[in-house]
Amino acid sequence: MRNIWLLKLPKKKRKLYFEIQFLVEKDSCLIACSQLDYDTSCPVKDITDPELSVLYVSRHFHGQGVGYKLLLHAENEVRKNNGSGLWLTAYYKNQNALDFYHRRNYLVAGKCFFEMGENQYENWVFYKEIGA
Repeated sequence: MRNIWLLKLPKKKRKLYFEIQFLVEKDSCLIACSQLDYDTSCPVKDITDPELSVLYVSRHFHGQGVGYKLLLHAENEVRKNNGSGLWLTAYYKNQNALDFYHRRNYLVAGKCFFEMGENQYENWVFYKEIGA
C-alpha cells in the first residue's frame, strides 16, 4: 500500500487540514483506494471524528480481502492520529456495502442525502468507535 499525503490550507479557515489517500496496486495497476478526510463535518450531530470518504475496490478483486485491509489500514491511521472513531456513508440500497460495514462492526448512526443535479439519494451514515 502506498500513502499519498495531501496538505491543504483553506482560504476561509486559515488552519491546516489534511486528507490521506491509500492506493493498492497489483502488477502496476491500481486495484483499490481509500481516502480519510480529517476536516469534513459529519451529518450526524456529535460525531467529530475523521470520515472515510472513499473506499473503492475494483470488482475483479471483490471478496479477496482487499477492502477489509484498506479499512483496517484507515482505522489504524486514525488511531495513530489519536482519533477515537471513524464515520462514512453508503447508499442505502447498496446491500453489498451495507453488509460489508455491518460485518466490520460499523453501526448506522443516521442518514443523509447525496445530491446530484436535481436528484437526492439517501445514504446511511455508519460509525465505529475504534479506540486507542
